[in-house]
Amino acid sequence: MKQRIVLAVIGICFTMLAGQHALAQDQGKESVRVRGSESMARLADGFAQDFMKDHPQSSVIVSGGMDAGFQALFNKECEVAMASRKIKAEEKEEAVKKGLDLEEKIVGWGGIVILAHPSNPLNELTVDQVRKIFTGETSNWSQVGGPNEAIAVLAVGENRPGTIEFFTEQVLKAPIAQGAVSKKHFRSIIAAASEQPNATGYARVRNMEDLKEKGLESKVKALAIKKTENSPAVMPTRETVNNGSYPITRPYYMYMDRKTAGQATKSYFDFCGNKLPKRLASE
Repeated sequence: MKQRIVLAVIGICFTMLAGQHALAQDQGKESVRVRGSESMARLADGFAQDFMKDHPQSSVIVSGGMDAGFQALFNKECEVAMASRKIKAEEKEEAVKKGLDLEEKIVGWGGIVILAHPSNPLNELTVDQVRKIFTGETSNWSQVGGPNEAIAVLAVGENRPGTIEFFTEQVLKAPIAQGAVSKKHFRSIIAAASEQPNATGYARVRNMEDLKEKGLESKVKALAIKKTENSPAVMPTRETVNNGSYPITRPYYMYMDRKTAGQATKSYFDFCGNKLPKRLASE
């Protein structure tokens, strides 16, 4: 029954989006449907609101979900795909087979926050220490300067594929430890890390921003991260992610088909790219 309800809600959302798309066309507006990574939805929607203020003849509809942006673009169910990872070779091949001429643009940056319980005296880790903890090579907090406690690793489930792929392939360069406990959502990881003194997990900067807005940031500790042993420890914030000083960051991508993109799609696509934060010169 629960699965039926979820599927029904998803169906209603897509029906509403289709209705909005048709309504925009009926009103003489060129609509731009943007679909894909849930991690990017807030960013893309913010861009959309700003864009529509300057382009009242355009309607931009953003829908974040299960990282299904590429398939939506390939099936002409959207004009712009959001992706929190770079397109794969096999996806490029599929696009070519379907006659698409893809254009790629980086439109922002996301940060991965490493979490610990507030009672844990440890305040910082190097990227290498993070890798060893989450792959199981390091199993006790005392090995990285913390208490003599076994480390309980928390990981997000398969409904966040973009984040999982970035974390395992780019940061860990290996699978997450077999003994890691999988949680469905980032909020579930945060809740578990706030309750287990020996736990660690990861979330996104936006999740920590949500906690701060609710006055709940003290529930869990965000660790500062050092790129190398001799680098400064940097806290994960929107500013440090955007300027590149925080080491665990990933690019956010948008893709469109140059062959079929209308003027509104091209304008929105370029508008998002022009919002890209300036990175540090060393990056």
